[in-house]
Amino acid sequence: GFTLGQADILRKAMGKKQKGVMEKQRELFIKGAQKNNIKKNTAAETFDLIAYFAGYGFNKSHSVSYAFISYQTAYLKNHYTIEYMASLLTSIMGNNDKVALYIKECRNMNIEILPPDINQSLVNFTVVEGKAIRFGLAAVKNVGEKAIKTIIGERKRNSNFTSLLDFCQRVDLRLVNKRVIESLIKCGAFDFIGAKRSQLLAVLDVSLKSGQEYQKSKRNGQISLFDLFEKSNSDKDGSSYQDKLPDTSEFSKNELLAMEKEMLGLYISYHPLNDYKERLKKIVTSTSIELANFSDRSRVVLAGVINNFKRKSTKNGNLMAFITLEDLEGTVEIIAFPKVYEKCKEMIKKDEIVITEG
Repeated sequence: GFTLGQADILRKAMGKKQKGVMEKQRELFIKGAQKNNIKKNTAAETFDLIAYFAGYGFNKSHSVSYAFISYQTAYLKNHYTIEYMASLLTSIMGNNDKVALYIKECRNMNIEILPPDINQSLVNFTVVEGKAIRFGLAAVKNVGEKAIKTIIGERKRNSNFTSLLDFCQRVDLRLVNKRVIESLIKCGAFDFIGAKRSQLLAVLDVSLKSGQEYQKSKRNGQISLFDLFEKSNSDKDGSSYQDKLPDTSEFSKNELLAMEKEMLGLYISYHPLNDYKERLKKIVTSTSIELANFSDRSRVVLAGVINNFKRKSTKNGNLMAFITLEDLEGTVEIIAFPKVYEKCKEMIKKDEIVITEG
């Protein structure tokens, strides 16, 4: 006895798995069926069948479309693996968690992941010689579309960049500002120069000032033949009196890794756990991926780097923590309940390497 409107409410509740709405519709359905001389038990059984179907039922046209897409992606991944993974990474660029997940998948398939490079990277992830994938500039934090177009456009018009100073003199610094260049240095996009990242950051302000003055003079037509000759000579080896780098010590390995993680959302050049790989083999009983193979309540020992954590208060006011732990194979969410949290709270901090048991 449902009207079309009532039937549509039931349809929506089934599609969206709305249990509360389904229960209300159950009462109306049974009452309506009884008015049509259908026994209460029969009506209840009929509605239960509808509710059960709602738990797994799916629109047929959607099912066919999804099956077709699944077939296509499986074919591409199998026959054009590197191209497929590069496209996949591009499609989820900006979602660091997913990028990290698929980067790990690439490494599991022995696909090398190359860091961003201002002379090699395009906007998106690209295939390199059919055997590696290079980060796109759009994956670098703080580097926007206009800055990327400026960098790639200048590179195509006038060849590769030879130094930080050369870069600052050639790109439009109104679009490629200090924050952009700083981010590119931190993620390793200027490593081709052969200089330490600490050195490049130390001379960034001087290079920017020199670049701004050079561009201003060029716009005003004040660049002399001598200036152009000097720049041409300095560009050959990427050095000039303005481009001398200070004798500074490089950042520590952990600082460099933290910079990469900040700019790219994951570790590229090295993973903090690599230093402890052999020792951890004797201690840990599971990796993040292998956890799925253990039955409930199995005791495991897991090691990793704390990517992130959130503190929460229980109803009793006690603190606990939800921790994202990353090992060499992936990430896993773990919980430090109040008693454990109280004992270990000093160790629960970002980028800390910890061993957990539970």
